[in-house]
Amino acid sequence: MMPQMTPDQTPATIRVDHPLAAIRRLPYAARKVAIVMLIAFFQCEIPSWLHILWKDWSEQTWDYFLRPGFKMGYKMQLVWQLKYASNDLCMVLVLYSICILAKQYSEILFFILFTFFLYSIIDAIMLWVDFKTSPSLYIALLIDMVLFMYGVIVGYKPKTISKVKSIF
Repeated sequence: MMPQMTPDQTPATIRVDHPLAAIRRLPYAARKVAIVMLIAFFQCEIPSWLHILWKDWSEQTWDYFLRPGFKMGYKMQLVWQLKYASNDLCMVLVLYSICILAKQYSEILFFILFTFFLYSIIDAIMLWVDFKTSPSLYIALLIDMVLFMYGVIVGYKPKTISKVKSIF
């Protein structure tokens, strides 16, 4: 139940003069995260726009992958391949943003999240290689991630940390 307020009291509000001014007051890392996240979710809708603007082009079917000899059992519409790719790119950009924030708090947390960032990049590439149909590769990736995280928790060299952190 809300407490009763007298006429001279007002509820607490956050006043924003101008949205751009509020964004400029954010720390650099927070601004960078906000921009990357906007790009991540904005680009997710590009396939929808392409489908609206160029319906015939986006509904073309195709079956082209980078792995020689790989063929799916059916041909997929281009708009769906682009949608899957944009979702993968969104995941990469979101994890990049999380790494930016984690870098501010803890080196171990940063490196653990960095492994997920690398995993998402490889996962996005595999969409174009063979539509992510290599279970043995994903099992190997998960084992590598666990080993990398173990190595990070046990110990790491400061030179390695500075090289990786410079990406973010």
